[in-house]
Amino acid sequence: MSLKRLTVSAITAAGFVAAGPAVGQTTLTLSAWVPPQHLLTRAMVDWAKEVEKANIPAVNADAAFLSALQAKVGPLEQAWFRQASEKGLEGQKVLAEFRAEIKRIAGGK
Repeated sequence: MSLKRLTVSAITAAGFVAAGPAVGQTTLTLSAWVPPQHLLTRAMVDWAKEVEKANIPAVNADAAFLSALQAKVGPLEQAWFRQASEKGLEGQKVLAEFRAEIKRIAGGK
């Protein structure tokens, strides 16, 4: 490594150390689309426990958030229904069956 590259690397590293942690707030929205018994859900729960240990507050989604989410997802579902129909599938029926299976696996929750 050249002396110039080493100097630039050292200055960059010093800048990161001097800057310290970022100040501000980051909102993380977490949602599970798999049943509670799924490996991914268990991993997310373990991760959430680590977040809690770090004193990062958790906020449950309220009705307004869920409504806004549905407003964003709705057009995507409609586009998917059209594409499924073009392929000879009944998109709404397929999605309803998929959601029913998730509910069944999750024990009706």
